[in-house]
Amino acid sequence: MAERVGLALPQSSAAQPLSQAIPEGEFESTLRLYAMRTLKMLYYHTHNSKRSDPGFPDSAILHPDGGTLFLWELKRGGKEPGPAQVRWLRALANVTAVDARVVRPSDWQSIPTWLTTPNRKENL
Repeated sequence: MAERVGLALPQSSAAQPLSQAIPEGEFESTLRLYAMRTLKMLYYHTHNSKRSDPGFPDSAILHPDGGTLFLWELKRGGKEPGPAQVRWLRALANVTAVDARVVRPSDWQSIPTWLTTPNRKENL
């Protein structure tokens, strides 16, 4: 997609910096293509967050083999995150564990334990 709209994709980690004036949508597209095509990472972006609770970061990036989960709020130059975004980013910066699993209605009895037992790890 970036090629279709005339974006120059970074070729390596030492790529030239992007313009501070790049619109956020183009910045997100450039980042997505770089992460997915060049680095072969998984990338998630909520395209329409109007009906979502405010503040959750724009993009989630992760290598398929694991490692660091990047939850990034994307802003063009000169723009600052809003209060809800700052609240989420501060909380996420303090995360000590991630519980990733499929949850079904049949799990309802277990959910209180899962949500109140810190750093509990189970097989999925």
